[in-house]
Amino acid sequence: MRLFKFSFVLLVAMVTAGSLFGQSLVFDRGLPTANLNNAAGANRSNVAWAFDGDYITGDDFSFGTVGEKWLITKIRGWSIQGTPSGQELGDRFQSVTFYGGKLDASHLPLASGNYTFGLTPLNPLLTGNLTPGASSNSNTSITHTRVQYAGGADYDSFGSPRQVWQHDFNLSWVVDGGTKYAFAGDGELRTGVSYYWFNHASNAALSGSAQQGSDGLYFAWEKLSPNWLFVCDSGDALTCGGWDKSSDLNVQIWAKKIATSSNSCKNNGWKTLFRADGSGFKNQGDCIQYVNTGR
Repeated sequence: MRLFKFSFVLLVAMVTAGSLFGQSLVFDRGLPTANLNNAAGANRSNVAWAFDGDYITGDDFSFGTVGEKWLITKIRGWSIQGTPSGQELGDRFQSVTFYGGKLDASHLPLASGNYTFGLTPLNPLLTGNLTPGASSNSNTSITHTRVQYAGGADYDSFGSPRQVWQHDFNLSWVVDGGTKYAFAGDGELRTGVSYYWFNHASNAALSGSAQQGSDGLYFAWEKLSPNWLFVCDSGDALTCGGWDKSSDLNVQIWAKKIATSSNSCKNNGWKTLFRADGSGFKNQGDCIQYVNTGR
């Protein structure tokens, strides 16, 4: 049964990849580069999802292998808000929050028609305030950047230009390799403002870009009960549908691999490993000492 109202818009944006200051791009489900906007017709790949103010939209990710630990240093997502020459983020939203939590695999849906499952509480990991007339965040670990497609084009929502925003959340989030985690970015509306926070998604098969971990599903959490969620297939009218195809929220993740065994420090392995606080090692012995003592 569908429990909530949805809206969607069309958009596209640029992808940034690579390694930045010791942090490697470990999960890449970036924005689509093909079949964009209305011009693509039935092959359109890009969309953005929002429910009413009682819900948060998000998705999941997993990288690495079981037994590893990773320090996530940055997560990048995208949304569409306002017109390119008009509103700043702070005109509509008073704050922005990034949420994360480990999925409870014991409650994953077992068959079509089972769309809810338990989740370790979706914890707020970063939050910051906005001011009217501006898009800078009071939390310096959160940045919001206007994005345009290659060639300087704006984004298309049913024939009208809309501004795509890139949101960078700089974190210190330790996660287990080979384990599914949920994430979500969301904005809190200002009093009296009627709007939604639209998170960008795309159809993996038509995106023309890396779509790591795509399964054709995204999530919606009730804000009052963020330890429960609804698993949504945008191409299925019985769930959170409303489009002609399935979609996943776009996200990129940068991380550092944490040293967890003495053997991993050997044969120059220490050069690519880090402590849980993100600092590197001086040599092999320094790495082994950290594994053995935590220092």
